Amino acid sequence: MPLEDLAGTAPFLLHERMHHRARSSPHRTAVRFDEQRLTFHALSEISTAAAAVLRTARRGATVTVLMEDGLALVSTLFGVLESGSAFCCPGLDCPPERLRHVLRETGCTAVVVDESGTPSPLLDVLSEEGVQLFRCSSDGRLTPAQDRAPVAEAQVPLAAPAYVTYTSGSTGRPKGVVQTHESLSRLLDWQSLNYDLRPDRIIAQWATVTYDNAYCEIFGAICYGATVWCTSRQVRHDPHALLRAMETAGVHVVQFVPSFLRQLLAEIETGPARTRLATLTHLYSTGEPLPPRLAADCARLLPHVKLINGYGATETLLATYHEVRDADLGRLAIPLGQPIDGCEVLLLDESLRPVPPGAVGEIFLAATSIAVGYLGRPALTAAAFVPQPGVAGARMYRTGDLGRRTADGELFFAGREDNQLKVRGMRVEPGEIEAALDTHPAVRHCAVRARGDGDELRLEAHVVLSEDVTEGDLRSHLTPLIPAHMVPARFRFAESLPRTRNGKTDRAALPEIAATAGAPAARPSAGGIEGSLAALWEQLLDVPVVTADDDFFELGGQSVDAMRLSNVVQTQLGVRLPVAAIFDAPTLTEYAEVVRTAQSTDADLGHPVDKTEQ
Repeated sequence: MPLEDLAGTAPFLLHERMHHRARSSPHRTAVRFDEQRLTFHALSEISTAAAAVLRTARRGATVTVLMEDGLALVSTLFGVLESGSAFCCPGLDCPPERLRHVLRETGCTAVVVDESGTPSPLLDVLSEEGVQLFRCSSDGRLTPAQDRAPVAEAQVPLAAPAYVTYTSGSTGRPKGVVQTHESLSRLLDWQSLNYDLRPDRIIAQWATVTYDNAYCEIFGAICYGATVWCTSRQVRHDPHALLRAMETAGVHVVQFVPSFLRQLLAEIETGPARTRLATLTHLYSTGEPLPPRLAADCARLLPHVKLINGYGATETLLATYHEVRDADLGRLAIPLGQPIDGCEVLLLDESLRPVPPGAVGEIFLAATSIAVGYLGRPALTAAAFVPQPGVAGARMYRTGDLGRRTADGELFFAGREDNQLKVRGMRVEPGEIEAALDTHPAVRHCAVRARGDGDELRLEAHVVLSEDVTEGDLRSHLTPLIPAHMVPARFRFAESLPRTRNGKTDRAALPEIAATAGAPAARPSAGGIEGSLAALWEQLLDVPVVTADDDFFELGGQSVDAMRLSNVVQTQLGVRLPVAAIFDAPTLTEYAEVVRTAQSTDADLGHPVDKTEQ
């Protein structure tokens, strides 16, 4: 079948579609990692070899993949699928105890790791759990822990699970969402027609592989003959470095969460290169509501790019899309848009009856890309995936999101029905954070809420103690239990928490937590680099005083603040540093020394230092 005739042929097996591409266009580039390239022919050969090795593990079991981004990661994912298993990618920054939970819940018996680079705490968990370890070389070749006899190939059904991805859980346990080849391929088929996926296109993989958006990027590109371009985590989260890398690669399609898009546009407007991403044709905003002002900035700075507002859930993948137009830029909100092919959006009341136009109802999604459910959680699955009224055998997913549809059919987001939050596009259940805090022996009661919106959103923890502990003690306790983006930025110790009339914690009555700071006596003098940086940190983090030994992250700084810091240091101090610099030197004194070194290194050149070029 000719390449251009493959759109509209879903469902299909993801690895079989990749092999079809390899037979049709063997020398075309399938994957690029910076300047490294992998052709479709090489990807096909390497993934088939990986599948043969992985078949020696228990057939049909989930394979956990703990690898750095790169060519080998992509070939390994295809190898897992071809072996007849599903993959799960918890991430190299996964807290050890969360990894242990994932291994046990998925029944994982095989784990693929890089030959080097896996953090020791994660390796300790793998050893304790007794899983079979497969080491992957930089060229994608797998080496098992012990030799085993080859296992014959077996046909993989369309309904077979393709991957398990974990989202935050309100009960304190993360939820494993199971998606099949059939469901994902149906969405990819729609993407091929609407994401401009064709063999001469380069599709960026910006999302980390712990989230389903990355699979849409990777498999969407390769299954339809385009090239997927990926880069390191450090570059992905550094606006300046990412812009340069995308421009060099000639990327055509990319998707971002709005909180990062804001940082990227600021870099485009104020950065010295004045990058315009001339090859970019489509930019998809997903994971968070898209503010009209941000959409207007995008239209002004990237007028040649189609901006698409996308809405969906991990449990259904993308559900609606809306191409932003000039008329949208002055509105109070950007519409969620129209359902994609194979999806129906229903606004229902508590009795699952449709609400009239203009009324607010809960958003239910009935989609051909709907997930199987939550792994090992039948009761939770039954509560979230419910029968669709009037359609025999059909299911719909209860999102917990609220929506409103106007008389002319436009759909708008209207908030959440529960306490669930989105932090930089990542789903966060306060209950999971509270459950982790509750495991500390000194915590008697706690409540977590958020302040602010968009990239200004910060998590705050209100804690009642049975004995004295410090904020640092609680941070250290949470670090191995939950991902970094879920650790609260601020803590407050209280004698009690406010209650509603029925005895529940009154989250709305929780006071805002003021930022903490060191002793005023230790504040750096106004002159010099330390004084300048202290003033910048105070403004950026909204704290009254920053001292020489204060830690940027203990003052409430988050990754989005690190991006802002990099930008403001460039504009106000004339020094360009990578975003990662603050992670390597988090105290004021340490960061000041990095700035000082950068200034002296570039003193004779008279222009800002860009450490990404060194």
